[in-house]
Amino acid sequence: MVNRSNVRKLIIISVSFILALVGAVGYIIYHGGNSSKKELPPKIVQESRETQDSSSKEESVNKNSSEKSNSEAEGSQVVVDFLKVYSSWELNASSIDDRQEKLQSLMTEKGYQNLHIAEDATSLKLMIEAFEKDKTINTSNSSQLVSRSYIKSKVFQDASNKALYYVELYYTECPIYQDKGYPVVAKINLSVQDSKVDALDVTDIKALPGGEKNNGGNS
Repeated sequence: MVNRSNVRKLIIISVSFILALVGAVGYIIYHGGNSSKKELPPKIVQESRETQDSSSKEESVNKNSSEKSNSEAEGSQVVVDFLKVYSSWELNASSIDDRQEKLQSLMTEKGYQNLHIAEDATSLKLMIEAFEKDKTINTSNSSQLVSRSYIKSKVFQDASNKALYYVELYYTECPIYQDKGYPVVAKINLSVQDSKVDALDVTDIKALPGGEKNNGGNS
């Protein structure tokens, strides 16, 4: 016969082993789950920080790009505003004085002096007065007694020196003895300092097809 006492002991040992095994598995699962949960927040925080850093860098690049574009646009506008005044006047004292005053405000003192704006304005007004008296055109005044009117301009900024500009200036020129003017294009090198024109060098001027140009008048 089987010893009942031994069977009972065997059952108790088996049940105890199973309970211990179940408890161990439960412990591992419980602590393993908690460990995984504890690791998630740092990862999320890290991803959030990386996203914020990336956004900050992108905002900085966009801001710098925008500031650069605004600066370049401002410089080009300074040049265009100057060219409109520089290439426009009528043959009367009021128009010439107005041009002179505006150019003085659009240029640095050095640039204004070097271009002899005031002297040229005085000389042109004296020529107009003389012409009004005797209506005579001669070789000394025929090329200077002209009015001009701005048409358009093409402005190119130097890639290596943002203060330098290359310009194609289009305007209409009309001698005092003609009713109709003719289009002209001038190529100009120009520099800007402190949002004012500082220097100007006309490298080429030529009349374009589309208007009448002659020497006219008395020699």
